[in-house]
Amino acid sequence: MRPIRIALVGAGWVTEHHLAAYREMGNAVAVEAIADPDTKVLAERANRWGVPQKFASEAEMLASVDVDAVDVANPRQHHTNSIRLAARKGLAVICQKPLAPTLQEARDLVDELAPDVRLMVHENWRYRPHYLKMRNWIEEGRIGSVRQVLMLARTSGMIQNSDGQFPALQRQPMLADLDRMLLMEVMIHHVDALRSVLGDMTLLGAVSGTDSAVVRGEDRASLLFSANGAAVSVIGDFRTHGAPGGLQDELHIQGTLGGITLFKDQLRLLSGNRIVKEEQVDLVADYSASYYGMIAHFLDAVLKGDPATFRKQVEDNLKTLELIEQAYAFSEPQPPRPQVE
Repeated sequence: MRPIRIALVGAGWVTEHHLAAYREMGNAVAVEAIADPDTKVLAERANRWGVPQKFASEAEMLASVDVDAVDVANPRQHHTNSIRLAARKGLAVICQKPLAPTLQEARDLVDELAPDVRLMVHENWRYRPHYLKMRNWIEEGRIGSVRQVLMLARTSGMIQNSDGQFPALQRQPMLADLDRMLLMEVMIHHVDALRSVLGDMTLLGAVSGTDSAVVRGEDRASLLFSANGAAVSVIGDFRTHGAPGGLQDELHIQGTLGGITLFKDQLRLLSGNRIVKEEQVDLVADYSASYYGMIAHFLDAVLKGDPATFRKQVEDNLKTLELIEQAYAFSEPQPPRPQVE
């Protein structure tokens, strides 16, 4: 059987993880072409990963290559145009989150697509192995009914370091120019991962704000959800003193019979004061595995060809996007506070 042929739209930092996942799949998939208007970045990505064809635009690429699917990984403001172009050619599409800059744009796009259009949103965090394990423990009844949940997503990435740099912007410079930064770009992952573990959630309140002079969008946000009667608090902060320069997640799930904690690289299943199970998590490997898991799910659906599988995934992802949109409506970010960096 010939490999599934992929055309990749975008050559930004996230595509390094996409291409690594495709390579790990071996002969089952072939990335035939990549398009990006930045010729320097385009050449680096194509040469590093052995992508045979390079194009300055996706329109030129899709008019020139014969592929089965399109992987959209360009900036969010271009997603809807990229999806429409691929859909008109009858190609399956996987698009990086968020599907569109706003819920309304995403909803309008999905509603206008024909029923047989095969579209998925690339939301990979729920495929991190440690989140899958948490979900299994809960489904097995290991902690009883969930009572309370606390998720902390914190970094000092927007605090200037001794070199005069902002670690978060060194890794992802594009964060500086996003009007919707922390919630739409980062915490959307945490909300989706929690939905995959806990089930549907209802947003009860949100507060967000901006204290960094170097970014346009919010750099802190606190969200309160209800999930089947449990209180779920999610706190994100890019200016946490004492936190590492890279994002570090901490999760505490309390149930009627036990609990689950993720702290640094330690995952624990608890009962009373007893550690029932303790595992060290390879966070780097888990991050890579999440890309592989999401892309593998997409490619499996491409092979099976059932449009209902695609529509189900998109509709589920829109529920996550709706929660993020509601968080913005609850609390518009406040103006930056005066500070000295």
